[in-house]
Amino acid sequence: MKKGHDKVKKLKQTKACSTEADPHPLVKIMIRHGYKLLLLLLLVTLALRFAEPVKDSDLFFHLKYAEYMVENQTLIPDHSIYSWTPARNDAIYCTWMGSLFLYGLFKLGGLPLLFAMRYVLLATALSLLWWTAFKLKQGRKTTTWLILTVCLLALMPGTFLKPELFSLLFFVLMTVVYFSVKAGIWKKQPGRAFFLLPALFLLWVNTHGVFVFGLVTLCLMACGEAINTWRKVSTALDKRTLHYFLIATFLSVAACLITPYGLDYLLHIAERFSQGDDALKTVAAYLTIFDPRLRLTHSDQFWIIMSASTVGLFGYYWLRYRSMDWSLLILNGFLCWLAAQFHRTSFFWPPFWALSMIYVLHKIEWPRWNKIKFVVQFCLVLGFLFLSGRAVYEAAYRPFATRYLGFGIGYFNPVQASDFVKKQRPGSRMYNSYNTGGYLLWDLYPGQKVFFDARYFPFIDWYNEYYGFNDGDTPIEKFHSRYPFDFAVVDYISSQSPIIKFLVSDKWKPVFYGPVAMVFVPTDSEFKHDYRSDDPRRFDNVRNLFQARLCFYMALNLEDPQTSRHILEMMKRRFHRHYGTDIVLANCTRMQEGIEAYHAGQYGEALDLLGNIDLEMTPKVALALVRLRNWQCREFIKEGRLQDALQQLKSLLVLQPLYADALYNAGVIAFQVEQQRLSNRNEKSTAAMTSMNAVANQINESQWRNYLNRFLKIQPDHRHAQIARQLLEGKGLSGQVPLAL
Repeated sequence: MKKGHDKVKKLKQTKACSTEADPHPLVKIMIRHGYKLLLLLLLVTLALRFAEPVKDSDLFFHLKYAEYMVENQTLIPDHSIYSWTPARNDAIYCTWMGSLFLYGLFKLGGLPLLFAMRYVLLATALSLLWWTAFKLKQGRKTTTWLILTVCLLALMPGTFLKPELFSLLFFVLMTVVYFSVKAGIWKKQPGRAFFLLPALFLLWVNTHGVFVFGLVTLCLMACGEAINTWRKVSTALDKRTLHYFLIATFLSVAACLITPYGLDYLLHIAERFSQGDDALKTVAAYLTIFDPRLRLTHSDQFWIIMSASTVGLFGYYWLRYRSMDWSLLILNGFLCWLAAQFHRTSFFWPPFWALSMIYVLHKIEWPRWNKIKFVVQFCLVLGFLFLSGRAVYEAAYRPFATRYLGFGIGYFNPVQASDFVKKQRPGSRMYNSYNTGGYLLWDLYPGQKVFFDARYFPFIDWYNEYYGFNDGDTPIEKFHSRYPFDFAVVDYISSQSPIIKFLVSDKWKPVFYGPVAMVFVPTDSEFKHDYRSDDPRRFDNVRNLFQARLCFYMALNLEDPQTSRHILEMMKRRFHRHYGTDIVLANCTRMQEGIEAYHAGQYGEALDLLGNIDLEMTPKVALALVRLRNWQCREFIKEGRLQDALQQLKSLLVLQPLYADALYNAGVIAFQVEQQRLSNRNEKSTAAMTSMNAVANQINESQWRNYLNRFLKIQPDHRHAQIARQLLEGKGLSGQVPLAL
């Protein structure tokens, strides 16, 4: 009887255990088929998020370098031949393998083949990461798909079409080799897989200069595994495998000597790192990922996600097993730090982080939390859908400043302006900005040499002079006397300061403007071209709201209302679903209607339209507003409304704080307002009121004195300077005082 009772009890316990272990039916479906849907969504994310034009101009100077190598049968390019400005030729720039490969594909199939190659490379990198997860029995897990999504989107800074793109693949290959050996994926002689690394570094060192970060990572891997062996960590490599790894690391370092430059290349890199270069901080690629200008990349968010998940998972592993893999800890710490330093180096950590997470997850024996498993799975899927959905939405409706959803050439590359220069030949010596130089070099050389370009290193000796003009306060006259260029090609994104300088100068005139850049020549130049005669439909293919807005601003600046109206109507048709469209279109519409009213003599309506909107990058519209406020000020003075006139002048000075006439007028009118207040003061006021008026008078006195002192500092020889001095000396005003209106 007792024996039968024991059997029944055992059977009940078995059923209870099987029931407890049995997942929820929805979880079963998700486990069995959900990964297929997640795979499909990840591929859609890959296809749409990376459907972008050529982002910057680096690709084009690499193509030009490759062309030079083919024509001259050499692997060492000449850095000095492409510019008419001083250019150093002593820098070592070893990208010959990457440049030639891109050039070969370009000659075979143009940009479409390069875009296809980029997709293949990204899909290969993603497949290698998933293959490793699959071998660790993590391939179908929801956590893996979320990890791969974060990894893919965080890789964006390393996916530009240039040799650096291959560095991404090489780093993924190195990471996969390391984890495949560490996890025991290779059954026989796993350590031999490490001998793939010297061949990989032989390719890498001749493809792109960031191999150095891969080499440092490899050396840290070897050190970390040596520490694991010393500390007898359970995840340490066995002694034979570690021996193979150390030999492969040594051979990889040796492989980096096999370049056209030999040891000099490594010494050159070491010298550059030891010297540092503060000027690089002015280049977007070398900004920290936390810089506000990079917020749309979300690199800072991905960094926080990866950091928090690493600390959480590694902390849980430590608490449960009282053990730590020192190699993974050291490498994640180093790559986390590197990712935070520069936006350009933030793509190294994601693949290593992804496999670190997957590897540690497969090492942990998780308790059977069936009651909350569905909730966890649901939250993971929501995270996946949010990241993928946001990426696809932003690709279509909130692209980065120079890009759009589709393929072609991005808005750092002045295609139409370059075509204009090539056909019209406005001069022999050209000024151009950092970001536009690569495309101009590719399209115009040898017929036209560039002023500057994104290679940077040939121009390092005088970069600060360029930066002082392009991004600082250096006036045109001073810069032009140092570098006498015949015409200038300036883009709307990175050359906003020079554009304003050229627009307000009476010594330069615009002769062309297109979707990306405008061309200026000296006013006394023999070259003539009326930009108003150009077809406004040249802007019809602008596919980025931010870029279309800049084109609209340029049309207003050049007082080309027909073209600005055409661009505005195009924006309303094309971008009505884009992020921020309502605000942008409302401001642009007010600008357009305000300028039209201004030219029609309807000053009151024009002032109402232009008075309360942002006039960024529109100096000619701002000048119109200055004239409108002056007009309104005159009207108020005629009516004796001095306070209202003073308020208009204050608004005008917010717009142009160094406007001398406005400072003079504000000082004189503020003085008159104070005199009126003093004469109208009630003599029967209480002592308290008298005290309050005294305080107010002191404030008003300091106000008009401040205006007049600023006026004299800016223009001491102004025609009304004597009147300002008379007031400041306490001599008052006599008779009707002239205003500068």
